[in-house]
Amino acid sequence: YRVMDYNTGKVFYMTYTGGTNHAEMECTTAEDMAKFLSVFGGVVNYSKRPVVIGVNGKDVAASLYGFPHGTDTIKDNDMDGHTCMFFQGSTSHVGGIADVEHQRQIYVAAGA
Repeated sequence: YRVMDYNTGKVFYMTYTGGTNHAEMECTTAEDMAKFLSVFGGVVNYSKRPVVIGVNGKDVAASLYGFPHGTDTIKDNDMDGHTCMFFQGSTSHVGGIADVEHQRQIYVAAGA
């Protein structure tokens, strides 16, 4: 999927690798991971950023988490694990509750 960081306009690609309440995503290539890191200030961290992702020819507002963790399914992409992408209506793994910080970033990405 084509992902554009809302604040910087930088574009990189991510691959959907699973998820129930929200999408679990991995950078597709090492070059994509370098761009991912650049929008998060050069290092993995716990911040959440507004992004716009292309889905079936449409732009969709989302929020991307800056800390890869857990299962790693794509080799040679320099990303250790996957990260979370939230959309309107997504919930956390913990109790299925909404994440207010992610929702705030989704509104930013939507231009609201």
